[in-house]
Amino acid sequence: MSTKTDFLRGVTLFNPRIYTPETPSNKDRIAGKIADYEASDGGRWNYEDFYRVVQHILKGASFEQAMTHLGSLEGSGEATAKTGLLKFVDKHLNLSKSEFMDFGPRGIRVDDRTTISIAPDFACKRGGVICHVFVYPNRQPALSELQRDVVKSLMSQPFEGGKERYNFCLIEYPFMEGKRVGRYEEIPFEYGSISKDFLMHMSDFYSELSNSRGGQGTLI
Repeated sequence: MSTKTDFLRGVTLFNPRIYTPETPSNKDRIAGKIADYEASDGGRWNYEDFYRVVQHILKGASFEQAMTHLGSLEGSGEATAKTGLLKFVDKHLNLSKSEFMDFGPRGIRVDDRTTISIAPDFACKRGGVICHVFVYPNRQPALSELQRDVVKSLMSQPFEGGKERYNFCLIEYPFMEGKRVGRYEEIPFEYGSISKDFLMHMSDFYSELSNSRGGQGTLI
């Protein structure tokens, strides 16, 4: 299971208005959801190939060839979903006119035991600005405004001493009202506070996740 998949599962369980972090009820709820996830894994679409396709376009590959490749995928509904997502990404980022940039993961300290490494799905430079792009491709559940805000605050922390201009781009593609609906948001990197409730919730999540996988130690 990818680090990003685990991270997004934790994010979508964050709802402090109803479930207070670091309480037995929240930990029990998380443990139950993790058990459901682990039992249902298999047959899920892999989006790593999609991000590689986007990177190939940024490096000069043909958009039409990329669409043909994604259109040949055989999973039920997969070709339609991924070609639609690629069109949506290109609409906002104009991939053929952007420059590929290579960025690795950044560490996010959740608690004394846990640091997670989350990378943008791809990065590109356009108009003098480097865009770190993070895609939430899941059909469901759609992100809430609060969940969206914590992702933005985590992923748009500035680099120390950096002179380049950076923006964070969040792309969502959930299924709503009978169809996939794209959502795009772009914000500058800026110093913003990271919700303590969110960090406590993610501490609960990764603790329960480690327990479910046999206590494999710090999840990095």
